[in-house]
Amino acid sequence: MGISLLTALQIQGNPVLAGVRQHENGKFLCIIMHGEEKRFRILLSSEPTYETSKDAEQAGQTTIDAIKGMDLSAEIEELTAPISEEEQEVISKIVKAS
Repeated sequence: MGISLLTALQIQGNPVLAGVRQHENGKFLCIIMHGEEKRFRILLSSEPTYETSKDAEQAGQTTIDAIKGMDLSAEIEELTAPISEEEQEVISKIVKAS
């Protein structure tokens, strides 16, 4: 599974669930989704490679645990760092031109 920083932050900052779906090939895939409060919106899914639904669900929970255990503080700091005056000017020009 590939994962973006935004998806990792969504998983870290919200209650999420591991779920399972069966593919037409008969194998199972794991999905990671928001809970009921966000209408079970899917955040991440695997390829259908698991032989049993239990294996797929366990893989999903293992993935959730790994993501929640990641230290993303450096990435968060970089994303929330103030922008320079030069960057502000460029952004202002783009907005005005659009």
